[in-house]
Amino acid sequence: MGDDREEKCKHMDFMLDVFGKRWATRVFLRLLYSEKRMGFNELLRATPGINPKMLAERLKSLESHGLVKREVETSPIRTYYSLTEAGIDLKGPIDSMLAWNKKWCFGDYKKRP
Repeated sequence: MGDDREEKCKHMDFMLDVFGKRWATRVFLRLLYSEKRMGFNELLRATPGINPKMLAERLKSLESHGLVKREVETSPIRTYYSLTEAGIDLKGPIDSMLAWNKKWCFGDYKKRP
């Protein structure tokens, strides 16, 4: 039983390494709930407060972990980002977390002073 718990903790540590970095989750969610692939500037506008350097870093990190794919078109030169199959597969768990949050009213920003 202890080994199973330790294994789960290792997996959670990995997920926190990916999504625990500032802006990583916000960038990921913009792509997850987008109807289409997004260009860099489009993502920048859709993520208020992030700067271009941080967005580039987070996209590279999400790409290196196999959650985001980068596509470059040559005429005109444009870069687009979208989720990989692994990234899309997180929609169910994230939707479940959002439903849990709504049920228990955690993060009700309207009630904050």
